[in-house]
Amino acid sequence: MSELEQKIPKTWLKRYRRKMMKIHGTDHIFPDQILPNAIDRIFFFGDLNYRVQLSRLDILRGIMSAASEPLIKRSQSERFKFSPRRSKSEKSKDFSKASLKSILGFDQLKIERSLRRCFRGFSEAEILFMPSFKYDKNSDRYDTSSKMRAPAWTDRILYRPGGKEIENLAYQSVLSAKHSDHRPVVGTFDVMLLSK
Repeated sequence: MSELEQKIPKTWLKRYRRKMMKIHGTDHIFPDQILPNAIDRIFFFGDLNYRVQLSRLDILRGIMSAASEPLIKRSQSERFKFSPRRSKSEKSKDFSKASLKSILGFDQLKIERSLRRCFRGFSEAEILFMPSFKYDKNSDRYDTSSKMRAPAWTDRILYRPGGKEIENLAYQSVLSAKHSDHRPVVGTFDVMLLSK
């Protein structure tokens, strides 16, 4: 058991044991699951540093294909504005889903989660925005340095549990924030509170 898990309040351990009994029929302690199962709502977000397992050229081709398809009637400048309460039909029109899905099929985080190697039980909203990393600072160009790093969705928001308890209303990057080599990723959520 980790030092952090040893400091977990006894009430959390009781809640964890009750939850394990209900789900698995045992109150056995699985050390790697105590903390996630003792907390009702978890948001895990930041630069998770997962990359896309494709060549830089293949990723850029997919991005160009996704960005060039005129799927919406809004102007180019309106297309990338952050709007926290867009309808699902509006969100689905922002980029070509097929082009992005083909790239996302090689996303390391999606692959690792599908193999249940990390973030078990967590959800992530559908990604309908361009890769948030690696831009040249103060520009819209992906890395043109000598390293020529491949674009990727390194910045992510994962949450647990999904479903009715936490509903994602918006998940996108803020393309107007050009001060870094990352574009901030933001999410808006409707979170059901538990009554005591």
